[in-house]
Amino acid sequence: MNPDSASIARYGEKEKTELFMFDFIRLPAMAQDVAGFYLARYRDRKKVVSLEVFLDNAQMEFADAVTISLMSDLLCEVQKVNVHPGSARAMRNDVITIIAREY
Repeated sequence: MNPDSASIARYGEKEKTELFMFDFIRLPAMAQDVAGFYLARYRDRKKVVSLEVFLDNAQMEFADAVTISLMSDLLCEVQKVNVHPGSARAMRNDVITIIAREY
């Protein structure tokens, strides 16, 4: 499949071949479908948001869909969730850091 020339013109070529090794692809039609999916998914740059939230969001997991209403109802997919335990001695609350990518 041909690279997306409009995306390359806008952002430059950013090929990382080590990220796209698919030994399970055996047929040319399957390779074209997978290439089309990745070209569509990564054609435009997406916003990446990092949020610190409290423990009431502890149920967040990788690949959850969330809407961030403070950013004009931005629909995102959770990429990473980190829990930072608090400390009574240091007067610091428990915090959860969520990194999400725009769909």
